[in-house]
Amino acid sequence: MIPTDYTVIDIETTGLSPAHDDIIEIGCVKYRSGCEVEEFHTLVCPPAARYDERYVNSFITYLTGITHEMLKDAPKFNEIAASLWSFLD
Repeated sequence: MIPTDYTVIDIETTGLSPAHDDIIEIGCVKYRSGCEVEEFHTLVCPPAARYDERYVNSFITYLTGITHEMLKDAPKFNEIAASLWSFLD
């Protein structure tokens, strides 16, 4: 049986390594009774310790469409975490 109430979560990252790469975008779509009812989307600025203008390489930009410029004013994860958890609740 396929559930009719679920939330789809999609993330974009700067690479595949959890030790060296970071989330740069989070998107969620909430479905209830099989119908889309709400969306959540945000870019996420990586931690400052690892972030510089070379951080998002050309392959990641090609793959995701996300550039360094788009992230420089994006919120940090700790600034959006409460909103994300609230959406997922």
